[in-house]
Amino acid sequence: MSWMILASIPPLLWSFSNHIDEYLSKNHFTSSPFLMIVAACLIQIIPGVAILSFHQQAFDLSLSLIMILCALGVFSILCFVPYIKAIQIDGASVAVPIYQTIPVFTFFLAWVFLGETVSLFKIAAAFLIVSAAFAITWNFQTKSISYKTLYLMFLSSFGLGIYNVISRYYLKDGVDWLSMLGWSFIGTAIFGFIAVAVVKTWRNNLYLIVRTGGKHVLILFFIQLALDIAAFSLFIVALSLAPAAGLVSTMNGLQPFYIMVVAALGGYFLPQFFPKAASGKTLVWRLLCVVMLFIGVAVLSLSD
Repeated sequence: MSWMILASIPPLLWSFSNHIDEYLSKNHFTSSPFLMIVAACLIQIIPGVAILSFHQQAFDLSLSLIMILCALGVFSILCFVPYIKAIQIDGASVAVPIYQTIPVFTFFLAWVFLGETVSLFKIAAAFLIVSAAFAITWNFQTKSISYKTLYLMFLSSFGLGIYNVISRYYLKDGVDWLSMLGWSFIGTAIFGFIAVAVVKTWRNNLYLIVRTGGKHVLILFFIQLALDIAAFSLFIVALSLAPAAGLVSTMNGLQPFYIMVVAALGGYFLPQFFPKAASGKTLVWRLLCVVMLFIGVAVLSLSD
């Protein structure tokens, strides 16, 4: 199978995951975005144990390095707390495209701390991405930019940029990606269990959500977990087949477009689960912003 086909599937799967995030955050975790992250942490014990069971090399790492990888996992998932709040405010179609600024933050952090190269093309691409991120939050009704959503998504993107740079450092230092992923899952799961055990309010609220949402919430979490694992696996395979890593990263720029398509189709066929999709000049404007984001990510990923 062509690497281009493989690389185009992960952003589609992640777009479904984003809409599940929006549905859960607006219907079951309205009081606390942090609690939704804690609940997601608990589920990650399953892939964590599965990876470590089949990838024994992960136990060859030193205890100090394992603790660092676990802490990295906790840090990465905490970066999604502002994202959950942002999609509660403006929805996935507005918030998620701003994640295209992650390569910008990663690029500048890697330039400062890892000594990676900088060029005029990359600076121009970064400017284009940030400008498009501002533009996509424009509300035609209020005639203003949604600065709160922008701030929350920039905060989340900056945190994930830090995570990417630190992960790149340890991957270059000889840690394989599967060990990093496995220990990250274990770290986030331990964090989730500790949080639920220590904070009585979270424990009570989570019990209430499980009791009222029941199997419905649990099924959605498992579907989301399966989507994320499948997407990441296909992304890794595409990386191994593509002539350049930047080409695969560029394909992730399709995710905002997929999100809008899924929102439009979902709003038509399953309106009880999907909010009304954007239309008219709002839709055209967002599509133009998505195109700008895609071009910016492509230039940033592929330029030397």
